[in-house]
Amino acid sequence: MMAPGVAAVADRPPETAGFWLRALGRVIDFVAVMTIAFMSGIFGGIFVAIFAATGSIAPGWEQRLGETTVWSFVFGAFAALVFHTLCEGIGGASPGKIILGLRVIKTDGSRCGIGAAIVRNLGWYVDGFFFGAVAYGSMSKSLLHQRLGDKWAETIVVHTRSISPEAAAIGRPLMGLGAGALAYGVLTIIHTVAGAF
Repeated sequence: MMAPGVAAVADRPPETAGFWLRALGRVIDFVAVMTIAFMSGIFGGIFVAIFAATGSIAPGWEQRLGETTVWSFVFGAFAALVFHTLCEGIGGASPGKIILGLRVIKTDGSRCGIGAAIVRNLGWYVDGFFFGAVAYGSMSKSLLHQRLGDKWAETIVVHTRSISPEAAAIGRPLMGLGAGALAYGVLTIIHTVAGAF
């Protein structure tokens, strides 16, 4: 039975999204994250320039900023996890899902929530192996098109046309996107400035 406020249209089960549409959503998400990272990097660079002008940063900061380290990789994975968790936990949709008319909900029809969003997005680091082959294999065997992260979090990705207008409304997804973008931006600025020291 679907939860109040997230009920399926005319009591029909919600229509779940398949692998290729969700893969397109991931591509859109990647472009959105890179755009936020680029803009945040500019702001981080401004802060670094201010510190450099005041002599607060040791010489060689330009080289330190350009280095790729294990820490940079771990930070990038963490920032992406925070971004997707806030987008889906608050609003049920990442940028790609918003554009494609999709929402993440629990299998009982309730909102995804932060806890489930963390689990499903941690699961992406397994599902994403071999360019998404693990997710494809899991989704192709699932009646609800669930990748492993969805199964662990008890979530499904549905088309907004198959859920109630209240659940499909754009307000909460935009709030989630704003929170995710702000958190990602702040983390990127902090990482940029810290990398110069």
